Amino acid sequence: AALLVAAAAPAPIALDELVELAGLELDVHPQQALAALAYAQRHPLIRPAAQANAERYWQSGPEAGRNEAEALAATLPQERPATLIELLGFG
Repeated sequence: AALLVAAAAPAPIALDELVELAGLELDVHPQQALAALAYAQRHPLIRPAAQANAERYWQSGPEAGRNEAEALAATLPQERPATLIELLGFG
């Protein structure tokens, strides 16, 4: 249900959801989660609370693969953050 809500949400809300899902997925899918966090942190519409959470999750995540995650995040389109939930396999 959270995935359906996030997919239909405006960008700031979708970014909030993306950050929280990424935080939950760090242990299961660390590379995808780090890419989602890197994407959210650089998105111009991220809200301050989500930005803080993304940074906290990023720091608590594995250091291995961060460069690759940032490179992947740079290739993802900023127009529809909600589509990343499916694209990154969080569903």
